Amino acid sequence: NTSWVNLQTVILSDNSIGSRGAEKLSKNMSWSNLQTLNLGKNKIRDEGAKELGKNKTWNNLQELILSSNSIFYGASEFSKYVSWTNLFKLNLGDNYIN
Repeated sequence: NTSWVNLQTVILSDNSIGSRGAEKLSKNMSWSNLQTLNLGKNKIRDEGAKELGKNKTWNNLQELILSSNSIFYGASEFSKYVSWTNLFKLNLGDNYIN
């Protein structure tokens, strides 16, 4: 689906999409202009965050908000899966990071 190819901001906060929803979202191949993705307060766990990080289409992503989810690993662990060179803001606040 090539709908919304010019989309720059997606706000899906407080929707309880969970890790399964995050995994489905990570398969998106048409949002090549995406700059901000807000998935705060969605019950996303480590595996869902990992799958999001594997997306290779969101090369223009600058800000990813994953606050208030159920993520246990921190930014250094998350960065192992991410190849977005334009990402400058990663919000993992209010998770369960040790």
